[in-house]
Amino acid sequence: GEQTGIELAKIWQSRPGVRFADPDMLLPHTRWESRFNDPLFLSQWYHESLDTELLYQLSTGNPDVYVAVLDSAIETTHPEFANAIKAPLDVYGNDDDPNPVPGEYCRDLGDESLCDEHGTAVAGIAVAQANNEEGIVGLCPECSLIPIKLLGDFYAPLSGDVRAFEHAIDNGAWVINNSWGYSDYMPVADTLRSVIVRASTQARDGRGAVVIFASGNEDREIFDDELAAIPEVLAITAVDNYGNPVPYTNTGAPVDIAAPSATVSTSIEGGYTQNFGGTSAAAPVVSGVAALILSIKPELTSEEVRTLLIESAKKDGRVSFDENGHHNTYGFGLLSPEGIVNALYPPAEEPE
Repeated sequence: GEQTGIELAKIWQSRPGVRFADPDMLLPHTRWESRFNDPLFLSQWYHESLDTELLYQLSTGNPDVYVAVLDSAIETTHPEFANAIKAPLDVYGNDDDPNPVPGEYCRDLGDESLCDEHGTAVAGIAVAQANNEEGIVGLCPECSLIPIKLLGDFYAPLSGDVRAFEHAIDNGAWVINNSWGYSDYMPVADTLRSVIVRASTQARDGRGAVVIFASGNEDREIFDDELAAIPEVLAITAVDNYGNPVPYTNTGAPVDIAAPSATVSTSIEGGYTQNFGGTSAAAPVVSGVAALILSIKPELTSEEVRTLLIESAKKDGRVSFDENGHHNTYGFGLLSPEGIVNALYPPAEEPE
């Protein structure tokens, strides 16, 4: 009778002098391709180090989720933000154009000058579009962006900071990213504290917006009366691609979560940068993930999102956390998409 390939292979395998005998089989092959066609996606090491794919299997965002970025100028015409811009504002120009002004806030670097790309880079980390065959993929690539120009010259009035938050609240922000602070130790003024608390507790029809602050890059301890220490705020420190804290990150009891300092992002004139960094680049990673969580579960309050991010964070085994699970540099741990997915959809209990 006829023998199958498997039977023949077994016969041949037992014969002296035969090293290998495999049946010829039709096997399913696949190309290991990314779900995204954005050419710089693979150089965004922070996607891989976080394993953001676990979240993207659930959602790549929702245009109804508005992420407000309070920062320096933001290039609203950048292809990565096409069709995503909502309610733009320049606090100081007192108009709806937060775009960079050519030649403004430029540093001379010898042959070339670096002009203000900070706000554009922060916004890109949070919400740059996916699958537009262009550049990068933001953490919440289908979310919308409220770009608010808040920073310019070294000195800026407190009233502008307050107005920026009021604008975010009035225009339906779900997440408010702040990759800025004061250059020296500064207690928060009551007017600013109260508008931040209002954003966190009353915005979004009473569910609150998730307010996120970078912890700062001065290599110092944060005191409990500063911006990042407001209890309704998530304070973010930065780690590098090895999971080590960046050497200049601020630390202290108010720190909530560590996140990768996302070095690859959008830049001005429709371009991209490979060397953004600092806690400024870590905060929008968390903001984008918070926006993704709200895209998946829009009914969550801001407090529930903050709690979820903190409780799902991953502890670094190389350092010890205190009895409350806190470390002054890592906070309650490293941002963890795996932990978030398990918290949103707990693995089924094993039957007894």
